[in-house]
Amino acid sequence: MNEPNLKAFIMIQQNAIDSYKQMALEDEYDYSKEINQHQDIIDALEKQITKPVQIKNIKSQDKKYGVCPSCKRGIVGEESVYCKFCGQKLNWN
Repeated sequence: MNEPNLKAFIMIQQNAIDSYKQMALEDEYDYSKEINQHQDIIDALEKQITKPVQIKNIKSQDKKYGVCPSCKRGIVGEESVYCKFCGQKLNWN
């Protein structure tokens, strides 16, 4: 799925969360399970949207070192398309 479609689907999920919150105010039912499910979907989709790596200037054997923009953990090498710790899609440029 391309990034514009991902962002559109995230908005749909956010609208669903907003609807559950409104319904909870009106009928006093606990929609926390439904809200959490939609939030989990949003979290997973947002990991598929490319974020820039914070490049670190560490002298080594022709490898780049960086920090994941989501989990802030160290990552090695431009061949890493996804963070091995949290799954965030990465951009090394």
